[in-house]
Amino acid sequence: MKRITQKEINKIVQEKRPEPLSLGESPPIFWDHSAHLFELTRIGQTTLAADHLLFPEINGELSKTVGDFIRRLHPLFVTSRPISKDSPKSFSQNLSFRQYAYEVLLEMALNFHGLESRWLDPEEKARCLPFILHTLEEWEEIEQKEGECSIASAVIEKWLLQMKRVQKGNSMVAKTALRIEEALESGKPLFPQFLKKAEEEIKSNIYYQMVNQGLCRFGNDYALGLRWLRHLGYEQVSTNPVLAARAYQDDPSLIEIFREEVRRHPKFGQWRTNPSRYAEEIALFATLLALWENLYVFRPIFFNLRETSGGGVVSFQLNPNIAHLVEESIRDVFLAFSLAQEKLSLYDQYLLAGYRTKGDRGRPNLVIKVAATGPSARTITRMINSYGFGSNITVDFSVSQEATLLLEEMEGMAEAIRKGIRPTQLYMTNMGGRLESHLREV
Repeated sequence: MKRITQKEINKIVQEKRPEPLSLGESPPIFWDHSAHLFELTRIGQTTLAADHLLFPEINGELSKTVGDFIRRLHPLFVTSRPISKDSPKSFSQNLSFRQYAYEVLLEMALNFHGLESRWLDPEEKARCLPFILHTLEEWEEIEQKEGECSIASAVIEKWLLQMKRVQKGNSMVAKTALRIEEALESGKPLFPQFLKKAEEEIKSNIYYQMVNQGLCRFGNDYALGLRWLRHLGYEQVSTNPVLAARAYQDDPSLIEIFREEVRRHPKFGQWRTNPSRYAEEIALFATLLALWENLYVFRPIFFNLRETSGGGVVSFQLNPNIAHLVEESIRDVFLAFSLAQEKLSLYDQYLLAGYRTKGDRGRPNLVIKVAATGPSARTITRMINSYGFGSNITVDFSVSQEATLLLEEMEGMAEAIRKGIRPTQLYMTNMGGRLESHLREV
């Protein structure tokens, strides 16, 4: 291989995607948390690895687990030097391992600074953060001495780029990324600067402070940037086909994922032959594809809040083109939940490996948005709650709408209990603000 440039390294890091979870090829390790973290990191599942440490059952073992994990990572990081004259395969493997090693410790540190780790022992978290910071700083020094390009720089650039994409830069998340980027001084180790500024941005944020003081609970209405919002204490996201489409516009990698995944769909041949005929099915598939990462982000919150206030859910809106049709809407609900359950049953085996948590594994942290715009909303609301799916009533402007659909929700929940099904968190979205805005304009 010819000598590679920093720009090329950045491109490789940005385009790299994790290997899919596979029980056959990389099964979860239940008896050793640090070994499990290492295997997840090896296949690029770095956010999943970081989130594995967000459960209170790890208290008492957290600092030891993080230390053991770093012990496993360090020798391979040192020996995984990507050298241009190596074979393309060897170069790629070494670069990827270093990238994943940086990413997993970065995500762990951000989790420990964020409110998603409020169930962990504060003293143990405080012991872990210097371990992580010292290791990252040492790895940067190793790269600097090697004289090759900086993978550390590429990882941070990728992280910042993902943040800046949210709403094409016109968002709190994107503005935060710009402030972090501006705080980084060249010629100095990047990760200490990055993590110091990131911690400052998290803990000085008004949303973090309000959640931390128990004043309010927050959700979001956009499909990207959710990990950062989770650090601030957000615990819910609302999405629909329109927001999913915007996510595809803002994040080009979603389009590539769609192209890969759609070819594996059993109806791909029919869809490709006559896309207009199957437009609604394709739209549902594309929306759900953008939805999976949202479910994963809030999965730890879902489990940690399930016995108390509930939360950590994704609110998914039915296709507005068929929202007035009961049978078609219910069909989409069952399809969405079936696919989500299949995805999450696999994901939870890795997220919860080695923990005693049993209940609700594989249960989708998903509720269905139902527009309170017609008689069909009553039937749909009652039916989906009767199976424990949960609902979020939207396009709701009046007390009469709320009262009517609350009664339908309660009837559905009662039916679920009669089946032995534990009901899901419910939401009622009052849109009085939109009504007032409209009235002021007219």
